[in-house]
Amino acid sequence: LVIGPVRSGVIVDHPGHVIVIGDVNPGAEVRAEGSIIVLGRLRGVAHAAIGRDAGFIVGLTLQPQQLRIGRMVARAGESDRPSDGAEIAYVTGEAIVVERFIGRLPSGLAASM
Repeated sequence: LVIGPVRSGVIVDHPGHVIVIGDVNPGAEVRAEGSIIVLGRLRGVAHAAIGRDAGFIVGLTLQPQQLRIGRMVARAGESDRPSDGAEIAYVTGEAIVVERFIGRLPSGLAASM
């Protein structure tokens, strides 16, 4: 659990799941072997599911410099749509999918956790 913003130049690295209560600023990085939940704006780098096949990233606002889930990578600018509320990013097939988070995990993701 990280309370407060993760500022530029700071790396949070944890062997489990990470919850950030605050923003992840540009130039900051959050790494987790589990999933990542940001109760704020994700504008830095997030790498979830390190060494694993399944995990997710949730943020109240997703505007990351880079998202990594397992071995998959998505960079800023790959989606031109603005964030409209909480979103979840997860891997399906060979791509990272980002969609509105409605309070529950997508069925395929929940089964793989």
